[in-house]
Amino acid sequence: MSPSPSLPSPVRKKKTAVTEAQWVRSECIRHVMASVLETQLLMFCAMVFTTALLYGHTSTLVLMIWFTLNSIVSALRLWLLQSYIKSDQANHLAERAVYFQRYTKLAPVNGFIWGISVYLFNGIPAPNIAIFCLIVVLIFGMFSVSNLSSYIRLMNRFIWAYCAGLFTAVLLHIAIVQNFKPDSVQLWYLTMIAIFVFMQFRVGARMNTTYVDGLKLQYRNRNLIASLTEQRETALTAVATKNRMLASAAHDMRQPVLALDLYAGWLIEDPTASQDIAPKIAASTKAVINLFDSLFDMSRLTEGQVGTNLEMVDLEVLMYELFSQYHPIAKSKNLELRTRVLQETVFTDHVLLVRILGNLVSNALKYTQSGGVLIACRNAKQGIVIEVWDTGVGISADQHSLVFKEFYKSPSNAGTSDGFGLGLAIVAQLADLIGAELKLRSRPGRGTVVSIQLGHSV
Repeated sequence: MSPSPSLPSPVRKKKTAVTEAQWVRSECIRHVMASVLETQLLMFCAMVFTTALLYGHTSTLVLMIWFTLNSIVSALRLWLLQSYIKSDQANHLAERAVYFQRYTKLAPVNGFIWGISVYLFNGIPAPNIAIFCLIVVLIFGMFSVSNLSSYIRLMNRFIWAYCAGLFTAVLLHIAIVQNFKPDSVQLWYLTMIAIFVFMQFRVGARMNTTYVDGLKLQYRNRNLIASLTEQRETALTAVATKNRMLASAAHDMRQPVLALDLYAGWLIEDPTASQDIAPKIAASTKAVINLFDSLFDMSRLTEGQVGTNLEMVDLEVLMYELFSQYHPIAKSKNLELRTRVLQETVFTDHVLLVRILGNLVSNALKYTQSGGVLIACRNAKQGIVIEVWDTGVGISADQHSLVFKEFYKSPSNAGTSDGFGLGLAIVAQLADLIGAELKLRSRPGRGTVVSIQLGHSV
């Protein structure tokens, strides 16, 4: 028999969580990249317009070099944007990160090129054109800071590069044109640039704080909504489970209660038949009590009212306890109950482990007509494994995971109609409670092996 995969936990589901910082950073990057296309189109129009205005008023060679460099950088930024979008759509996170890193290195270059453009119109004979071009450059700086403010590191890099371009342009004009003899206009330029750059840092930082705080609030609201939705789904699932349990319990209880009513009627009609009817009344009463016990167990487990008491458990004592309890039941059915013991101890809950193994052994004895049941302990790489083997009817492969659900009864196996379908469901929840792993191997007509994997021996 080939082992089946581990049964999933009936309660817990693991999710890969994204931290607040990771989500905020990702959204900041998306916001920056979403504005690249619009920014580049506006900058291209401003670049063409500025070049057209300055043509004939400044050095044509220097103007063409500036225009060419600006065009190349703009084209590269658009190419990086397209590559980023394709990687984002294909969910290639590593490629997307690479393209964004390249973009962060290229954006300051673009800022420096625009900043140094002041050299082209600083001191030209047409003051109206110079003032207009200066306004375009300043608007470009403010517009770029506004777009990049969502990602503070990139914004700061851009401002420093843009600032360096502005100061370089003015200093070049002082060095080349004025032979290192600045006049009051150039000093005024330098002062205004310093004030402008300082204001850009202040405004950009405030915009970043506002944007990031909004994202954090959005993240927490989404988590709150997700948490409330999950709690609502859990509550609805619990209600549905309760309803299913009550409906199934009412159905299963009907037969023994109806039998009690019939036996009571027969006893009234013929009091002398008490010796024959009394055992049947006791059996029906026991069935009702067993159902109530199972329902109480499931209810306590579902509501998290069962706690654990971890301690050192001697496997030899545990096996003796199980053998003493179930050997008479096996003997009454002409079955053999055997144990294979390890002289080891494990750190677990003794009471819950006995209940798990007791349910498994009881289930095995119930559905085994000949042969016997073996309770075996063995050492494994992952820890101590306790297995319950039987030579019973077996379970088909398509029902391996279903038998651990509440009120499930195999439609193809004889002998399951008198059960309530709660024993293995309780086993699954108890195993999850003590952190043990359940595995099931079975073939119809060949018997079943249910194993429970505990921690390492101590």
